Amino acid sequence: MPRPLGQFEPRRRAVGRRHHHQVEDVLATGPRANLIDAFTEAGQADGVRYGIPVVSSAGAFFCNKSVFARAGITAAPTTWDEVKQDAELIRAKVSGVTPYALPLGPEEARARA
Repeated sequence: MPRPLGQFEPRRRAVGRRHHHQVEDVLATGPRANLIDAFTEAGQADGVRYGIPVVSSAGAFFCNKSVFARAGITAAPTTWDEVKQDAELIRAKVSGVTPYALPLGPEEARARA
């Protein structure tokens, strides 16, 4: 009987045994279209999706336009390199402001529960 691909099971070995369904065979097109590619890539083997995340998280990103303006930044960053550059500008030009923060402690776990 086919079963879901285990999260910690080595993918190539599991898929090689042919015990798993492809995501496209068991998940309707609508829900599949809403999956974020970066989250589903971990469930791929040889370019085929066999697993999808049960829980995933993509936090929101906010920019303080006033702080950006004070630092001379005219547009929100679109890459992580730009986030780093903008944070460095804010640190250099706007006193008393933490240029970037990412919650990774227990408060984040409660927010995702």
